[in-house]
Amino acid sequence: MTQSKQIEYIVRDIKALDYQGKLEILEQIVRFLRRPGIKKPKRKPSLLELEGLGKEMWKDVNVDDFIEEERNSWN
Repeated sequence: MTQSKQIEYIVRDIKALDYQGKLEILEQIVRFLRRPGIKKPKRKPSLLELEGLGKEMWKDVNVDDFIEEERNSWN
């Protein structure tokens, strides 16, 4: 059985519980996930984390002159 099918069955069973039963399931899941040794998934890096990367390279560069030199190199 695939994991998505298992989850589907679990969710169906949880829906059948009353409020207290659903709350108990939630509390058990939280306790399980907080146990030592449970690995948290790695967060995907954001493109925004690259902001400022390499800024020291450009510190003393005149941007307009650089762009002009690059444009001239194309001819």
